[in-house]
Amino acid sequence: MDKEKQKEYNKKWYEENKEKHKEYYQANKERKKEYREENKERIKEKQKEWYEENKEKQREYKKKYREENKEKIKQKNKEWNEKNKEKQKEWHKKWYEENKETEKQKDKEYREANKERINEKQKEWNKTENGKKSGAIRRWKYQGLTDTDLDYIYDLYKNTTNCWVCNHDFSKYCKCMDHNHETGDFRQILCKKCNCHDNWKNYSEIV
Repeated sequence: MDKEKQKEYNKKWYEENKEKHKEYYQANKERKKEYREENKERIKEKQKEWYEENKEKQREYKKKYREENKEKIKQKNKEWNEKNKEKQKEWHKKWYEENKETEKQKDKEYREANKERINEKQKEWNKTENGKKSGAIRRWKYQGLTDTDLDYIYDLYKNTTNCWVCNHDFSKYCKCMDHNHETGDFRQILCKKCNCHDNWKNYSEIV
């Protein structure tokens, strides 16, 4: 009997004997559980032996299955992750706390071994829109900006084309984010000259 016929036969048999199978399963559920508990080590050893004997076969089967069911697996993983978001978050947090030092050491070793590759990737990422935004915000925080709505400030900075004080065009002049050095609050978008020499103070009203 070929595979397809066997599959059809099994399916048909299962449909015809579904209830009987269910009753048998329920009746023997406890007995099976007891058997597994009593023979835990033996079962474990048998499974280990079987796996060692069929390692390559299993690897090939799994690889083939993943290739044939790529979208299905992706969808299932997505659904599971959505349902278990908080659970996953807690598990990762707990796992990281328990393995913090080991992970730090692994990261350090990886960075040392892949220094050139990481630097190259970082340079490429810095050129992307997200990389530019992340770099600007990181720089502003380092300079002392404490405003919480950094996405808004970055969008304002990105889309401003002229200095708020002298109206110089930023296609010819360097653009700067100006903030209050005492409070850390955002003030305005200026050209380098106005920002460095505090020219905006000559105006009674900041645009």
